[in-house]
Amino acid sequence: TPRPAHTATRLADHSPFGPGPVLLCGGIGANGEALDSCEVVIPPTDPLDETTYGTADVVPVAGRLQTGRVGHTATLLDTGEVLIVGGGDVGRDLVAGDLFDPTPDPPQVRATLGTPSSARTGHAALFLGGGDVLLVGGNVLDGDVVGPTKSAEIYSRGSDSFTPVA
Repeated sequence: TPRPAHTATRLADHSPFGPGPVLLCGGIGANGEALDSCEVVIPPTDPLDETTYGTADVVPVAGRLQTGRVGHTATLLDTGEVLIVGGGDVGRDLVAGDLFDPTPDPPQVRATLGTPSSARTGHAALFLGGGDVLLVGGNVLDGDVVGPTKSAEIYSRGSDSFTPVA
């Protein structure tokens, strides 16, 4: 799927796809729409040897993201899952995050149980370890104005929830 403005997250080498797979999520579609799909790109067995290019593959991911996402983040967790948060229209898209799970056949995305405290775009996400991800900054809706924020929150994989940070 052509998808500029997407995220590209390198998956763990111990994933079911072998070494070097990359998860592509969201982005802008051919008609300018925000995409709500993901796919896994599996590199050739030896990217320096063109005779192995036929071993490359693109694997569709089952399920849809909670919203079309542009300006989102995709963060690899220590479980091998990927947390996908933000993007979309911050004025109306306060939705749950998404978790990509590489282990089912086919791989899939599902909604997180918790919902972030703010719809945000253009933010930063940092994996803290132990299944926790810090989400900070970006643009949010404050009253009737979309603009930058100093707010932050932590996603916890253990509880599958988001908690605001002072």
